[in-house]
Amino acid sequence: MAKPSYSAVAIRSEEVPMCVALESGNYPQLYSEKVKSILGTIPDEGLMERVKQTLGSFEERDGRLAQSSPYRLVILNEILPEGKVLVAIPRLQVAKENNPSFMSGFYVDFGLNLVGEQGYQVNPVQAKALAENLQGIGMDLTSPKLIPYSALTYMVDEKSPSGLVLVLSEQGRDLAKSQVLNTQDFNWNYSPSNNGLFGACLYRGGVWDAGDVDLADSSDLGRVVVETTGEAAQKNFEELQRQATELLTRQQKERADLIARLRA
Repeated sequence: MAKPSYSAVAIRSEEVPMCVALESGNYPQLYSEKVKSILGTIPDEGLMERVKQTLGSFEERDGRLAQSSPYRLVILNEILPEGKVLVAIPRLQVAKENNPSFMSGFYVDFGLNLVGEQGYQVNPVQAKALAENLQGIGMDLTSPKLIPYSALTYMVDEKSPSGLVLVLSEQGRDLAKSQVLNTQDFNWNYSPSNNGLFGACLYRGGVWDAGDVDLADSSDLGRVVVETTGEAAQKNFEELQRQATELLTRQQKERADLIARLRA
């Protein structure tokens, strides 16, 4: 009879949420096509050019999707397949704690930080649009709010310097009470000192920044991180298991070799 065990993991590998940098695949092409369809709905040539510059494009670096900005992620969110969700701070924070080298050297956008109820000094048009949207569903904005990109959609707005504003999607409106978080519930290296709308990101070197003022800024050091479940998560989970097994085997061999040398 096998020796009894008094504890066991009560979760399947396919149920484990994983944070992974999104592989480029055909996303640059799909994103480009999505942007073209958006531009095709804008009759004003000057406004169309503003939106085009704001949305830019995605590239491929080392097999991963490179470039990242709040505007681009909201558009990308509409073409992500089921099982992949743009990362939000709770899981990204845990992933970074479990693996401090995760996304080291890159920046990861994960939400918008809305500060104040009115009198917005930073990105005022965009801040007001999102604030009215949140207040319209009964949210109290007396404390800063952190809104994940997966809850947002876009609207063309000629008053916005970028040509766009970001507001809750229909799904985001339904889930806002659980998805929109209090910014101050998390620890930040940098926080804004005035009212407005800011990007929130994990910056290079493990810096948590809730005060990015340029919502359209993007560079090839940006990477898109998604939370995955199902087959995608199982694949990553199994790879981590393989790596852990290899490390354990190597450590056991090194320990055995050390013992043998000490006894010689």
